[in-house]
Amino acid sequence: MLNLKIIYMIPPISHFLFPFLDALKDGKQHNMKEIKAHIILYLNINQEDLHERTEGGKYYRFTDRLRWTATYLKKALLVSSTTRGCYEITDRGKKAYKNINTSISTQSLLVYKEFKEYRGK
Repeated sequence: MLNLKIIYMIPPISHFLFPFLDALKDGKQHNMKEIKAHIILYLNINQEDLHERTEGGKYYRFTDRLRWTATYLKKALLVSSTTRGCYEITDRGKKAYKNINTSISTQSLLVYKEFKEYRGK
């Protein structure tokens, strides 16, 4: 039997964390459409890849990862949701953004007790 490994073009959530913060670095409120456009450019994702679906086929993988990224950053208190679908960077987020080079992992979010509690660790 042939064992094939599926390769997804949309990167994991950890690749979304820094560009999400980067989209908010000006301190202004941004909607999800603006953040999405920024991340697409930052990660160089093409239109074809944006149509990739999750395993169940119910969601677009990019949108799913973008929403989880927003959740993770909110739980770590690095961003706040000012109104539905709009985000801004918090003081904690500004400090984190300044201290990271160009990448951040979901594991590194565990330094924030709120995120750690959310993850049940």
